Amino acid sequence: MKKLLFLFFLFAAINNCRAECAMSVTSYYPVNRNNISTNSFFIIHSYGMSISTINSFKDRKIFLESKNGELIELKLKEILTGKGENQAVFFPISKLSPNTKYHLKYTNETESETRELSNWNTTTQRREKITWTTGSETKSPLKEDTTFRFIKSESKSYGCGNSSNAIFETNEANVSEIIFRTELLNVTTNKISTFYIFANQKMLQVGYGMCSGGFDLKDNSNYKVRFTATDSTGKAAKTSDWKAFKSAKQPLF
Repeated sequence: MKKLLFLFFLFAAINNCRAECAMSVTSYYPVNRNNISTNSFFIIHSYGMSISTINSFKDRKIFLESKNGELIELKLKEILTGKGENQAVFFPISKLSPNTKYHLKYTNETESETRELSNWNTTTQRREKITWTTGSETKSPLKEDTTFRFIKSESKSYGCGNSSNAIFETNEANVSEIIFRTELLNVTTNKISTFYIFANQKMLQVGYGMCSGGFDLKDNSNYKVRFTATDSTGKAAKTSDWKAFKSAKQPLF
């Protein structure tokens, strides 16, 4: 009887994890939506069922629309593919107007996409469009001497699967305003994969979590990685040298 109860709760937990990992989630860059540059670039980051939206941008257009109806087309630069996640990188075809609020607009926008382009406002008690407001031009927060130091490789076991990451520390002070273009070289296959990642308290995690991530690290394998710190206008600091590391061995349990 105890074995049956154990199996019941085990399968229930696994099914719950699968449901969570199948969710549709979309996030956007710039993360700070106030006082953005009139030359800002944009990243749409999708996970789960929202990945199909990213792939569709190869064949349809996306715009920034202001309150007065001004439309500025966003030109697709590239689509980056991770492990269960992907990113679409866009640049406006013309400079944004200063002190103006914009929201994203897709051609042939579906009902689910319209919902993903909005947030729940606890004050007004309704969903409102996600917006960005342009401001005055400010000095780039990038450091000229950005450094990256390898800390460790780690793999953790969860109910739904393992995570695997190589952790690096950066000396960038304004990590909330900077995104890191990250290139990972698989030494065995000589294949390079690219993804934009954020720092968490100056720590960069290269790999994947329980459900997904920017990079698919193979168990106990050799890699090299390099980083390019980038501000919201797309201005990039000097790309780092390649940093070698070995991925962690995944735990059995």
